[in-house]
Parts: sequence; C-alpha cells; structure tokens
Amino acid sequence: VPEGVWSADPAMYVTQLAAHPNYQGVGIGRSCMQWIEGNAKREGLRSVRLDASAAHEALIRFYRGQGYEERARFWFRGTNLVCFEKILTPAG
Repeated sequence: VPEGVWSADPAMYVTQLAAHPNYQGVGIGRSCMQWIEGNAKREGLRSVRLDASAAHEALIRFYRGQGYEERARFWFRGTNLVCFEKILTPAG
C-alpha cells in the first residue's frame, strides 16, 4: 500500500473474505462486515481497511455501499487493487 494512504490508526485489515457465489446477495457479506467492525470497535481500533480487485465491480460497489471509502489504487502482482477504509465511531 502506498505511503500516506490511511486516515486512522490503529486499524484492522480484512483479507481473504468471500461468500460462495450461490449465497451472494443474501446478506452474508454485510453480516460479516458488521461483525468485523463491531469487533474492531470493541478492541479500540479506529478503522477497518481492506483491498479488492478493481476488476470486480460488484465487490467495489458492495464495499462502497457498506460505507468504505476508496483511499488508493495500485498494482500488485499483476492485479489492480483498490484500497478501502472505513472510519469507525467509538463503541458505546
């Protein structure tokens, strides 16, 4: 990830999250992200970060719909990645 991309530390970084194609669109991803964000808040973290392939337009729309903001794009091992971050409000 390029230097100076992120807004808030400390943070949780999500990687390798996926729903089987037969079960996409039924809320599994949304529920997982809400659970992840809740855990991050309880741990006192200020943001959740992740990256996704720019070619996966539905996934990019999903993360934007969950309140994640694009912070950067970069190439890694032949894949154009979009870096996302969501600033969390304190638990309570």
